[in-house]
Amino acid sequence: MTDLDLALFHAINGLAQRSSIADTTMLMFAHTSTLYVPGLLVFAYALWRDWRKALILVATLAALFILGDMLGAQLKYVFARVRPCHVVSDVHALVSCGATYSFPSNHALNMAAAATLAQVLFPFTGWFMWPIVVLAGLVRVYMGAHYVSDVVGGWVIGAALGLSAAWLLRRWFWHPRKRSVDLARL
Repeated sequence: MTDLDLALFHAINGLAQRSSIADTTMLMFAHTSTLYVPGLLVFAYALWRDWRKALILVATLAALFILGDMLGAQLKYVFARVRPCHVVSDVHALVSCGATYSFPSNHALNMAAAATLAQVLFPFTGWFMWPIVVLAGLVRVYMGAHYVSDVVGGWVIGAALGLSAAWLLRRWFWHPRKRSVDLARL
């Protein structure tokens, strides 16, 4: 851990000691059901466009989350970084401290994977998905569960997984509609 990482953690987590309204808001955003909303919007759009693609998208997201959670869990044991709520003396923890290690943040990893996949398949989703990804990552630090580098690491790993899944989908299942050119009309 670097001094910058600890300073950023204190800056973000330190906000928690000043506002019960912020605590309530952050706990709301930390709740898993709140984070489903962007995914449901993307799924609804995909369903509206093509129900087959929507089913493929749901299956891909489920596989991506399972893979992301498994990879994140293995990396936690490889890096064995203790969570800040276990080692930082003045941490303001809003929820109980996790039992596993800190790096990477699986929440950040899964959110970035889903946002990357959605943006590659539906480019317009970036304007609302990425602010939610950033907010979800900051919430993890605010709550005392992760350092900033845990979140950034989760974003990088998740984006790589999301890009890989998007590449596979575009290669095998998600062919853009090709517009045929009528050469006789030219």
